[in-house]
Amino acid sequence: MAAPVNNPTDLLIVDAELCTQAGRSLMIYEDFRGLVGVDVWNPARDVTFLAVENPARDILRRFDVDASQNFNQQFPDGLVEKLELALREAIGHIQVHFTQEEILDAVTNPDRPLVGYQASLPALRSKLSRHISACCKDEDLVRAARNIDQPLLASGACKIQVLAKQENNREELSCFTATALGRRIEADLSGGSWERFDREMVI
Repeated sequence: MAAPVNNPTDLLIVDAELCTQAGRSLMIYEDFRGLVGVDVWNPARDVTFLAVENPARDILRRFDVDASQNFNQQFPDGLVEKLELALREAIGHIQVHFTQEEILDAVTNPDRPLVGYQASLPALRSKLSRHISACCKDEDLVRAARNIDQPLLASGACKIQVLAKQENNREELSCFTATALGRRIEADLSGGSWERFDREMVI
């Protein structure tokens, strides 16, 4: 398998194609990322987000931070925390609806409004069917809200898969060689009846 970009196992994962004795492994992980993730309608287009005027420019000036400079630089210890606290104090009690990421986004984008995407998650989910909502992580919805011109990626939804049986040899309808699979393995799926499969197949 291909090693996940974000490996949650705390182990070094090696592609099975590179292992000469993969079948003797004590632990095997399957990577299903290629089978999930469906682009659907973005509900952010129908939601009004919590937004307030951004006081960041005045705050940056107070702390002698040049807003015209690139923010990809090292700041003195504690300055970022002071900027966050000052911005929260400036917007008052409504600050509880904004995450740290949203506050810091406002600090680095002083000419844009402060937007509470996380606070709008219930409204976003209310626009979705129960199935699609269950297939979406909060991160999917926040990403869609930040990119309103793009579709929502329902990261947990299964993609449609197409199975084609081989018609050239009835005895080998469900036997796939390594060449046919493009892998170093062979697959024999002859345990069931194709006639029954034809009747009961659903998409």
